[in-house]
Amino acid sequence: MKTHFIHDRIEFESFDEFLETVSEPLSDTCREAWTDSDGELSSEDGALSFTGTLNFEHALQLAREGWPEGLVEFDDKMREVAPHVEAAGREPAIDFDRAGYAPNVAMFCAGDPACMYTQGESYQGTTPIVRVLLNITVSGMIPASILANRGAALAAVIEYMESAGFSVEVTLYQGAEAEGWRKKGGTNQRVRVLHEHFIPVKRAGEFIEPDRFAFMLAHPSVLRRFIFRLDEMCAESGPHMRNGYGTPTDADPEADQIYFQAMRGFSSGARGYATTEEALKTVLRHFREAMDEKQRIRLDDDWSAILNDDTGARW
Repeated sequence: MKTHFIHDRIEFESFDEFLETVSEPLSDTCREAWTDSDGELSSEDGALSFTGTLNFEHALQLAREGWPEGLVEFDDKMREVAPHVEAAGREPAIDFDRAGYAPNVAMFCAGDPACMYTQGESYQGTTPIVRVLLNITVSGMIPASILANRGAALAAVIEYMESAGFSVEVTLYQGAEAEGWRKKGGTNQRVRVLHEHFIPVKRAGEFIEPDRFAFMLAHPSVLRRFIFRLDEMCAESGPHMRNGYGTPTDADPEADQIYFQAMRGFSSGARGYATTEEALKTVLRHFREAMDEKQRIRLDDDWSAILNDDTGARW
């Protein structure tokens, strides 16, 4: 029996382009294809405990203006990481002064008046680049708090890396698949669906406002409102995905990308991210395992201190 494949793959140029797309009104055809038995769309009617926002418009407001509550968690992680960065005694990759292009959040929170730095093409060209691919696809049973813990920890580690002389780029990935049936020529035909979305949120050498960066990495509405809305824009897949929005799938990361997998099921998906402190250690271990030997030698003394272990001596 021939299978009908629906593969919806979108690669955005930026997070702002992503927001512009999901802000477009949903057509009546798509709305009808995706409306469930209760007459609801998940992008619009998801509960506060599930999405972290009151409604779709509230999610757009936070995405555009920033997420103050998320920034508090971001800053808490910065305070945990910053002392170890300072203890390393390395020369910073860029110059700090009272005026500049962007603030270093940790130095600003510490009250250092010379917390501004300037970055440009020379900064990007001379700084080692670390590439991160974050799969934000999770099972519906994963609490919003787990997503926030992982995202806040990742944001803090990225700031740590850049303070230590690296430049980090981050891309979000979402992948979900489903199977179903359709009538074709009077017979039933199997249907397989795969939705994939790639959303760059930070390029090498780019500064992102901390409260917006916290939203991009840690807020559940990125998946549970915005990505769900992207899915809803594909009317053909609606009848096969609307009850659950598909099963999480993993990306095929490039060789030099540090990849964070999809979270499937509560017991396995939440492992390592139950608290913000646990999430910080999980993210650090993930970075250390994925980096090459030269990068590990440069950072392992700091990471061993943060993780309170002696693994740095074994590399």
